[in-house]
Amino acid sequence: MVKSYLLTVGDYTRRLPIIPIDETHGMAVFVLLGDARMTHESAKLLVDKIPDNFDYLVTTESMGIPLVHEMSVLSLHSEYIVLRQSKKIYMQSPIAQKDYVDRWGNTKNMYLDAIDSKRLVGKKVVIVDDIVTSGASMAAASELLKSVGAKVVAQAAILAEGDAVHRKDLVFLEGLPLFEQNGDDFEPVSLD
Repeated sequence: MVKSYLLTVGDYTRRLPIIPIDETHGMAVFVLLGDARMTHESAKLLVDKIPDNFDYLVTTESMGIPLVHEMSVLSLHSEYIVLRQSKKIYMQSPIAQKDYVDRWGNTKNMYLDAIDSKRLVGKKVVIVDDIVTSGASMAAASELLKSVGAKVVAQAAILAEGDAVHRKDLVFLEGLPLFEQNGDDFEPVSLD
């Protein structure tokens, strides 16, 4: 009987609950926010896997923020950029990447403050997220960053879920299977 999934990242293990996402499929729930040990362990491992020569780490709001913060500290980069899900009152002439669909099927927008966009011109960036499933948010981030003159040198995540494990353009620490429902149980779908 599978109701949870045991995930190990580096020296840290956590049990993830599996929830149904439709009548026949389930997913292991991975929430990074609030888990300082998972954040630190993942950041330490990802910093070792990404290129050394970059100017900024960039993430999308909000799950990637603690990860990119810790990666910035470990890689000795004093600043990072956060792409926002909504326009903030303090933003000056935000640049938008509109209408991408996230892993939950929600249509979203992504915003970059014009101040940040000026800092990114001609700079090498690494896009970081906690988990990649469809890759839609990472693709939207890449498109937005390239539109302001940044050069994306790597894309990194803690987990690649489902088919994302086959991506050649993604640095990740662990694969996370999707699950098929079998009665009251869930069986992992092979990542091969």
